[in-house]
Amino acid sequence: MAVETAVQVRTAVTPDTPQIGDVVVTMSYPGLFTVVAIDGDHMTISDGGGRTNVVRGSNVRRVDRSIDRPS
Repeated sequence: MAVETAVQVRTAVTPDTPQIGDVVVTMSYPGLFTVVAIDGDHMTISDGGGRTNVVRGSNVRRVDRSIDRPS
């Protein structure tokens, strides 16, 4: 008899946790991406050219673009 177990993943939201609209990088794909959806621990990221990828939230890092702008 098969037993199905649901696993709920809790993701802590910290100031460093990427949110929808944030620019992020990941080791899985080269380049800069924008977070377009969040589903639990998975994030959908887009490169702006129509390509999207679903990645684990723990594998992305938010990019602080404010240092790119002159004062």
